[in-house]
Amino acid sequence: MTRAVTSVLLIEDNPGDARLLREMLREERATETALLHVQSMAEAEAYLAASRPDVILLDLGLPDAHALEALKRAHAAAPGVPVVVLTGFDDEAAATKALQQGAQDYLIKGQVDARGLLRALRYAIERRILEEALGREKERVRIAAAALFEAELLGQKSAADASSAAKSEFFAQMSHEIRTPMNGVLGMASLLIDTKLTADQREYAETIQSSATALLTIINDILHLSTIESGKVVLDHSPFSLRHTVSSAAKVLAVAAAQKGVELIVDIHPKVPDAFIGDATRLRQMILNLAGNAVKFTERGEVVVTVENDAAAGTVPILHFAVKDTGGGIPDDQIDRLFEAFEQLDSSDARSHGGSGLGLTITRRLAEMMGGRVWAESVAGVGSTFHLSVQFETGKNDAPVRELAGRRIFVIHNNPSFLDAARGMLEAHGAEYRTFSSCKEAEFFYGSKPAAFDDLVLDSLMLDCDGDSTIERALSRGVRPEQIILLLSAAHLGAAAQLRQRYGITRHLVKPLSEERLIEVVLGTPHAVESAVPANVVARKLRVLIAEDNLVNVRVITHLLERDGHTTVVACNGREAIDAFRRHSFDIILMDVQMPVMDGLAATRQIREMECRLGLHTPIVALTANCVDGDRDRCFEAGMDGYVSKPIRLAELRNAIAVGIMTIAGSVSPDAAVGRSGAGATA
Repeated sequence: MTRAVTSVLLIEDNPGDARLLREMLREERATETALLHVQSMAEAEAYLAASRPDVILLDLGLPDAHALEALKRAHAAAPGVPVVVLTGFDDEAAATKALQQGAQDYLIKGQVDARGLLRALRYAIERRILEEALGREKERVRIAAAALFEAELLGQKSAADASSAAKSEFFAQMSHEIRTPMNGVLGMASLLIDTKLTADQREYAETIQSSATALLTIINDILHLSTIESGKVVLDHSPFSLRHTVSSAAKVLAVAAAQKGVELIVDIHPKVPDAFIGDATRLRQMILNLAGNAVKFTERGEVVVTVENDAAAGTVPILHFAVKDTGGGIPDDQIDRLFEAFEQLDSSDARSHGGSGLGLTITRRLAEMMGGRVWAESVAGVGSTFHLSVQFETGKNDAPVRELAGRRIFVIHNNPSFLDAARGMLEAHGAEYRTFSSCKEAEFFYGSKPAAFDDLVLDSLMLDCDGDSTIERALSRGVRPEQIILLLSAAHLGAAAQLRQRYGITRHLVKPLSEERLIEVVLGTPHAVESAVPANVVARKLRVLIAEDNLVNVRVITHLLERDGHTTVVACNGREAIDAFRRHSFDIILMDVQMPVMDGLAATRQIREMECRLGLHTPIVALTANCVDGDRDRCFEAGMDGYVSKPIRLAELRNAIAVGIMTIAGSVSPDAAVGRSGAGATA
């Protein structure tokens, strides 16, 4: 495999040596050899920037590049071009280093003849050609191996996908099979409690209901963890309001905290933006898990949920949540066990407080999926703080609106953490405010200056005076009832209603205090969501088609609807539902997703096809016991308008029906309807 040398770049500072080399090549009749001579490394680099010789013949004694530096610069200027060293340095160590650094040969001036020189040049070129061919062959083999490996991976992926699909089907089936009878137990218990019972009978029924609810919580935790472990959780990527998400989670725990006398407080730093993009449902679940644990294990004092920007995150939008309680604390040597599945630090905790021990494990897994982490700090006998960091994409945050600018607000509360949170809310919205930790402290101000404020926010349960005394003292010092905003405990709303009626107080806030509700009540502008379901829509008598194969569930749903005055028709599968739809007109359809003969999704698609030809649209609300990701999306893709998860709760069913009716009437946008009518789902 021989190739004639076509172009040689000679880098040699001695013109005499250059002429000698040219004569040597002519003697060998290398007529096809074109020899270009340059006298410095700089000249060579300029030439190599525009041209590419077949081989470089390099002297190591150049004035501008001494020894091996010349070799390094030649390789850098012409990568891939073979370099043969021709030098007067007869040094074995230098020759070894030159060969190690990529020289194809090392020739000594005066010790090589014309034939040897030509042979060295040709061998250098042929060696480089072989190396390039070998490289191409290696690449061909690599590509072939990669293709084979990819084919094997595709085969393995297909098998894994089949296995994953089987797992998903199993989880969905187990969710349905377990939650469906639980729906019957809870539904029947709820119906029984609403009947005339003796005191003992009511206690038995309420025990059944609470026990079934606790069991359902454990079942949901196990199914949810299984879903996470199988990799089937798909995170949502939608805009959401941070403050609404956090306050809605705290609202769920309000009664449990109030019944124990524990003050539940939400404190979101004013500099934290409100609009983010991510999975609000998962965030709400993590907050519920952490705050729910804190309420469960705190017998007195407070639970404070704070949200701040993570200062260590730099430009990355990472939120830092902290849930601080005044519970019994956790020993240092047991903190690491907190986030392990099925772990209870003390078996007595499980017996006295209940739970599966999975909430913190689920929170940790979800946090990791969302680019964050969860950890805990605790002092035994003092309390604990659970931290959660989560990464979100920042949404469209408008410039801050100072809705309360110029509004003078006084706040009276004996809890310092509550006052800190209230100050942050009021300051963020431009209010002029003063806070007081006792009635006596506040009386000095509004006693002598009754017009010093526009609104007086006072707690109905103060340490230094009860609700009546608090209000009477304020009124006796010139405060008008319309100036008062009464802070109420979620566990004492009945007594508080009488208190408000007695003194003519029209405004109130239910703890925990939320920023959006504070603004709404102060300005007298109720939030649209709270008034989105008009009473006349809920009270309207409807003709309802119930497609459900479980007889117990049919009885529960039928009783719930007929108690509200609605008329019901029952179909036991999707095929019967379609036949009933052909024969009768319905105001709304409640469609179970998993049924024999034809499932609810297929039945919904056929109904929508028929309606498309007729120009109709009947609201269809999904009833499902599944708690796997994607179930809700499949329902909406099939053409359903709402989603209610089992066990069915009357309030959620009523809301889904009302929103479905209003969506068709055009009172509510479809997007808003989907958000509210799906609120009952937990998966």
